[in-house]
Amino acid sequence: MNKPIRDCTGFSLIEVLIAMAIMSSAAMLLYVAWSGNQIRVQKMAINNKAAFYLDQVMGELQAKYETRILQLPDSEQGTFENDPDYKWKMETQDFQMPDLRALLVSDKQGQEALLLIIDKLTEYMNDSVKEMKVTVTYTRGKKSVDYSATTFMVDYNRPLPIGVPGASAGGSGGGS
Repeated sequence: MNKPIRDCTGFSLIEVLIAMAIMSSAAMLLYVAWSGNQIRVQKMAINNKAAFYLDQVMGELQAKYETRILQLPDSEQGTFENDPDYKWKMETQDFQMPDLRALLVSDKQGQEALLLIIDKLTEYMNDSVKEMKVTVTYTRGKKSVDYSATTFMVDYNRPLPIGVPGASAGGSGGGS
């Protein structure tokens, strides 16, 4: 007996449904991978722009107060004209030199001159150095992220007040 030959020119419904499931799974995987990369690229652009602004503000403030360190204000702030999502703030504080006497002098007997020099150097550093912290803040909606950098401003024109103990400033030291 001869069986009738079926015309097999198309796909069955089950084959089409399986193919569509595979295609939709591939499309979802592609979408998830693409959206994750796009979020990372956006975050990288925000970080790069914040780093650029931080460097720009830090450079401008260093140039502005380079010769006027004693006039450095306690705080200052501003915005960026073309970018309202970013703002900056500068804060300063006095530098506190750590006590080096214990490291440099093992016993205090016979070391008065060295202790005097260390004290004068500590006083000089405390008066000549200021710590400056600049913060750039990125705000989008309710979320904000801070990017900060700290530097030390030094007054290089300030004379170092170290003299030889017991010697006069302009005298010859002895004589007839």
